[in-house]
Amino acid sequence: MDSLVDGEYLVEFLKSRMSMSAVYQPLVIRELITQGGSASKRRIAEALLRADVQAVARAERTVMRWPKTTLVKHGIVRYERSSQEFSLLVNFADEAEKAEALRLCEQALCAWQDRHEFVGHRVATLRY
Repeated sequence: MDSLVDGEYLVEFLKSRMSMSAVYQPLVIRELITQGGSASKRRIAEALLRADVQAVARAERTVMRWPKTTLVKHGIVRYERSSQEFSLLVNFADEAEKAEALRLCEQALCAWQDRHEFVGHRVATLRY
């Protein structure tokens, strides 16, 4: 079993001994503190992605190009420039219809992932 260190040790590490070549160490520590002391690998990875300003900016540009253009053209979503917010323009008949739409989204995502290989941290993309 790993031994626990006291908060004073962590504070000393953060103030004096941590050497940073990137934001990773304080980000992981912050995520663990805010999550009550433990967090999944995925949760920490998502926190890293949220903190990567350049990655978020690239993702925002991607969202505004293809998905926005296509979904607006088909009347599925609306994008409000002033609030920078997307809205789904769908009135589901009932929860079953909504669940079916979610199931089909999940199915499409899984099928896409199965067809494309992961290359490092980037995913190969389909060309239109």
